Amino acid sequence: MPDSPLDMSTTANHRTLTGAGIAVLALLAGCTSVIPGEAASADPVPDAPAVGTCLALDNSDVDKLTIFVDRVACDDPEYTAQVFATPDLTDLGDNPISTYNRSDVEAVIGSTCSEQARDEFLSAESVESPFVQTTFFTPTDTQWALGARWAYCVVSYGLDAVLPAPAVLEGAFSRTPAADYRTCLLLSGFAMVPCSQPHDAEYVGVEIDFGPDPVNPLDDPIRLASALDICLDAFNAYVPQPADPGLDYSVTAPPPEAYDPSVGVQVRCAAYYLDRSVVSTSVRD
Repeated sequence: MPDSPLDMSTTANHRTLTGAGIAVLALLAGCTSVIPGEAASADPVPDAPAVGTCLALDNSDVDKLTIFVDRVACDDPEYTAQVFATPDLTDLGDNPISTYNRSDVEAVIGSTCSEQARDEFLSAESVESPFVQTTFFTPTDTQWALGARWAYCVVSYGLDAVLPAPAVLEGAFSRTPAADYRTCLLLSGFAMVPCSQPHDAEYVGVEIDFGPDPVNPLDDPIRLASALDICLDAFNAYVPQPADPGLDYSVTAPPPEAYDPSVGVQVRCAAYYLDRSVVSTSVRD
């Protein structure tokens, strides 16, 4: 066990634990809508894009739900995202699509656009935290009026911003190495990067939410010990066994001066090299 926790603030798709509780997969939690600029051709034909269709998304108009998304060849330099599911929206009803909001659509699409469905599309294992975002779109008003009753679920490359994908996202984790698609950490600056970029820690996919509390859990020996036990289990599940003796595990959290008792703190589990090596690979490759 490390002598002291590492400090870090991160955001990612992850398994979340409350206290020392059971891991919960977030369904569409924190999903962001990302859309392109003006479409080259807003085809009114009400057909859903096929699973695997490659798209050109950017970071503009992220709150929009109904949009025509530019479809591109998967080797196009503008390719940033891919359709991984097309759930049916028949149960949503027949009112104009503009009268529905995101939560209405989420209630209908259920598990179709879940992290599990996304990971199956990426060929990622459940313990992995892909360096991606997920979102979904509905048909345009014209398509809806013509009878379209589908949504399309999209995975895009990049966490803090939509980035050009290194290669086709479908099946990305079945290719070796897959460091481009795994989430790693910079302990200085609290940034998250793909594991193919230089980093000094790797996110092992578990976040522990202690909730509001006047005492930072990193200053509470009992809660810190509980977090370290959880992180040890996460480390052993994530790192191929037997683990490299140069690897260790720890919790990561925002610096103490950033602690807000009214919000609490979310600590995340990480693997890092005892000699503080900076690498550009994943421990899973």
